[in-house]
Amino acid sequence: MANIIPVTIFLSQKIRLIALEYIKLAQI
Repeated sequence: MANIIPVTIFLSQKIRLIALEYIKLAQI
């Protein structure tokens, strides 16, 4: 169950990057 923590951090970072890219595209 300890593996959930790094996976959650990884997913949160990926979601953050995707959100930033989406915002950039939306501003164009």
